[in-house]
Amino acid sequence: IKLSGEGNVGSGGRHGDLYVEIRVQSDKRFKREGFDIATEQTISFPRAALGGTVDIETVDGVVTLKIPDGTQSHQIFRLKGHGVPHLQRSGKGDHLVTIIVATPTKLSRGQKKIIEQLEKDLEA
Repeated sequence: IKLSGEGNVGSGGRHGDLYVEIRVQSDKRFKREGFDIATEQTISFPRAALGGTVDIETVDGVVTLKIPDGTQSHQIFRLKGHGVPHLQRSGKGDHLVTIIVATPTKLSRGQKKIIEQLEKDLEA
């Protein structure tokens, strides 16, 4: 950033220009894509199938995201205006949330029977 006339006094008696370099430290929670921020959110299979809500941490704070029933793994939801501010104009980018549906790895017999019954019902 150049700030004209804000530097030290030069040999000619006038203030020089001040140059400020800004470095934005990365945050492992967020990935920047231009003016958009991208994150992943893991949800359970029941929440993906039945829908519900999940709290998403954004650069502006926590926002509640509505998960519609039937949400698929790797589906992307857009939180408008929760990204990086645009330079020299109004508005902000968006926060893109990629949903990851967690598949259970250890199920009890009862849980397996319920899922097997669900599969039969879906095929009918």
